[in-house]
Amino acid sequence: MVLTNILGETGLRVGEAFKLKWKDIKFFKNEENHGSPFHETGALIQVHGSTKTGAREVNTDAGYGFMLLRDSYKECNLTCNQNDFVLRNLDGKPMTVRWFSDQFKKVREDLKLKEKTGKHLVSYSLRHYYATSRIYAGVSYEVIADNMGIDSKRLKKSYKHSVLRKQQKELFKPVYLDAPNVSPTASDKEVPVGIQN
Repeated sequence: MVLTNILGETGLRVGEAFKLKWKDIKFFKNEENHGSPFHETGALIQVHGSTKTGAREVNTDAGYGFMLLRDSYKECNLTCNQNDFVLRNLDGKPMTVRWFSDQFKKVREDLKLKEKTGKHLVSYSLRHYYATSRIYAGVSYEVIADNMGIDSKRLKKSYKHSVLRKQQKELFKPVYLDAPNVSPTASDKEVPVGIQN
């Protein structure tokens, strides 16, 4: 549960998350938590340079998930030293992408989960969740793309369905003719042909 939360709230690729060590995470008090205890602690994550898009920093308001994980390790008498992997097996070695994908598939099948489009959910769906939730929240495409380690043009292309839904909300906002910067023009007052009484 904590792992899926971390992936869904950071936009990290599974492989990026499994390379994280505790020294790669800096916690901070999140002033923009909107009253949610789960978002009181933010985290600045340094993604390892050997990952798909190389080294980058990832900001998240989900530092709480990492703190829960750290606390559960301590309860199990596992260390959380600076060079320990954040997501690891009991032997201290990092979890593998293959292992997580297999576990995710088992849970998906047990719960009979499918996306609205009918596609099967995969572990990468958590990254998609992050991107679409940020788009719907109104975060700029450039900021989301930087945090995910991709180009904003690629983000718009990959998440075109979400971008279009967001644009639809913007396009269909009500227009009030009595608004300060809106005044009807002569053509607004004309009745279209075929609608006259």
